[in-house]
Amino acid sequence: MRRSSMLVLAAGATLLAGCQTDTAGGGNAPVTATAGATLIAAPAPVAFQCPAAATRVTYNDGAITSYIGIDPADASVCRRTTSAGQQQRLMYNFWSLPLIGEPAVRSGTSAVWPMAPGGRTSFVFIGRSFDGNTFQYQETWRVERAERITVAGAPRDTLVVRRTQEGRLNNTSLVHETYWYDLASRTWIKREVETVRGQSIARPFEATRIEVP
Repeated sequence: MRRSSMLVLAAGATLLAGCQTDTAGGGNAPVTATAGATLIAAPAPVAFQCPAAATRVTYNDGAITSYIGIDPADASVCRRTTSAGQQQRLMYNFWSLPLIGEPAVRSGTSAVWPMAPGGRTSFVFIGRSFDGNTFQYQETWRVERAERITVAGAPRDTLVVRRTQEGRLNNTSLVHETYWYDLASRTWIKREVETVRGQSIARPFEATRIEVP
């Protein structure tokens, strides 16, 4: 099962804002942990690295992802195999390749790395939905906090990243996704999805087993 959560196929993008720092949670709002989680001290900014070869993550829907390692031609691209035996290449371990408009999406996503609470990136892209229609979207990522959560029966130190994809012009869709990035395995181990308007192909997931060599 593909773990990339893109709502549309990107056809091109314009970077609106590079890596910025703001108060985690926005403005002067207090930073609070997810229910059942504990806030932890923010780590030093985390540079992007693919998960180590032979890292294996099992999810609560039965999907299993096994990492092969870095693409020899591009250190920002991770190679992995799904439980169905499909080999995938993911830019920043998120965007499934090949991707229409890859250079612009790469630029927008790279701006949030190295990741640290308060980091933010935002960009606009023209996308084509799966029914062939073309729309414009604004993509925003914000690193909200560092917290310790219990996943797969063990405490995991994570960075919590909120992703928002909002339609522009004649597109009224609005979807929020929250991801937990596991510092030890360098994988996305949990996702929550809130569809405010429109539809989303993204579904919640949570790791049930994490194996790191």
